[in-house]
Amino acid sequence: MIQKAIIRGIVALVLLLGALLLASGTYGNFERWQSLSGGFRAVNILFAAGIAGLVLGAALLLIGEGWRRRGLLTGGAAAALIGVTVTWGVLSGVIPCGGPS
Repeated sequence: MIQKAIIRGIVALVLLLGALLLASGTYGNFERWQSLSGGFRAVNILFAAGIAGLVLGAALLLIGEGWRRRGLLTGGAAAALIGVTVTWGVLSGVIPCGGPS
């Protein structure tokens, strides 16, 4: 039982660290909101929703036994949202991947 609690805590920590990493690069864009294009604004909003989902998933994992499955589902869905957002942003050219042209 204690091993499961330790593993649940480690997974919650990974979710929170991922959210912190993403938040450090995303929330700075909200300061210069007026200068961003519409597509980049959409990417930032989806990133913010994904970050909130990661934090919520970690919190649900730490609440207790009955919330473990919901926490993993929420965190996984948030990670998938962030992955799809990055893929969409790169493929549509909203997120630049090359150096200066």
